Amino acid sequence: MTTAYEDALRRILDLPPLELEAAGALRVVRCVLMPSFHREGALTWIERDDASEVIVRIVQRPVAVHLAAVRGSEVGDPITAWIEPGVSTERLTIASRPMRAAIDEAVAVTTTRSALGLDGMSVAVELGEPRRSAPVESFRLWSGTDQHDPRHRMIVAMLDTALEHARWDASRDGLRDLRGYLAP
Repeated sequence: MTTAYEDALRRILDLPPLELEAAGALRVVRCVLMPSFHREGALTWIERDDASEVIVRIVQRPVAVHLAAVRGSEVGDPITAWIEPGVSTERLTIASRPMRAAIDEAVAVTTTRSALGLDGMSVAVELGEPRRSAPVESFRLWSGTDQHDPRHRMIVAMLDTALEHARWDASRDGLRDLRGYLAP
């Protein structure tokens, strides 16, 4: 179940259904990153036979501030807060191998823990195998989750890989901010 905030964030990030964005892929993982105090973003890792693609989406201003302004709250810059934020979208091609182990470990975890907190970052994760037409699995993680949890390590690995390969300042700056919410 998503909130009005998450629905708006997904719309602004222009996130298509997972199975459409990664048609024919071996495996796909999407993380929608919702920090308390920075710009939101999404990472989509698409594993194909020969290489993988990572799609980095970072909003230019916090969506939460925009939604508060639209609802009449006096937050942020009163001139621009009500204007829907733009999005930077960068596509990166990387080798598949580095992420496979982290994703395999995360998929094997069957326990669930609380994914809520006051300060930090909530991460909504979707995993799918479009080639097998397998149903999309999803879970939530809070940035305060044990750093040894395989799901936490997978998100860190995705952020680190994207940060290492990103070429655009908007991607790198946003990824650095988001990465700061997760312990090493």
